[in-house]
Amino acid sequence: MRSSTFAAFDFQNYPPRAESGIDISYNEAALPIPNGLVSLRLHKDFDDNVAVLKIFPGINKEVITSILGIKNLNGLILEIFGSGNIPSESWFIECLKKAVEKQIIILNVSQCSGGEIIQGRYETGKKLSEVGIMSGGNITTESVMAKLMLLLGTKKSHEIVKSSLASPMNGEMG
Repeated sequence: MRSSTFAAFDFQNYPPRAESGIDISYNEAALPIPNGLVSLRLHKDFDDNVAVLKIFPGINKEVITSILGIKNLNGLILEIFGSGNIPSESWFIECLKKAVEKQIIILNVSQCSGGEIIQGRYETGKKLSEVGIMSGGNITTESVMAKLMLLLGTKKSHEIVKSSLASPMNGEMG
């Protein structure tokens, strides 16, 4: 959250799990309860054919088509306004629809540092669901990037990847 202090991290959608100072003070009530002990696994097969597209006022078709036209693009994180607003131009949705038809997994997240995507709250957001774009709920861009790269790296079917994206793996979403 802040690049110039030791308080670099902040939890917008969850209470702090720990506070760092001279000592580390853990918030035991906020720590996830493990489902049992599992061995540490090192994952090495990440798919880095993913991109982030931050939506901004006045974004044009050329920007969208250039990102979606990246060779071998397998996943896209769409950073949209607030809890689910996007540009209302028909070309915008049509570009995203074509990408989904090409088996590019698209998941949207909010540009806000707190809150969540409520896909369908606004008319434009409903169109995202209609063309097959997934809601990221309250997951952060950074978390979903790692998760998407990991899941795509498993080489499992798109349906399995989408299903896995929709549910928490390790406390990254609520």
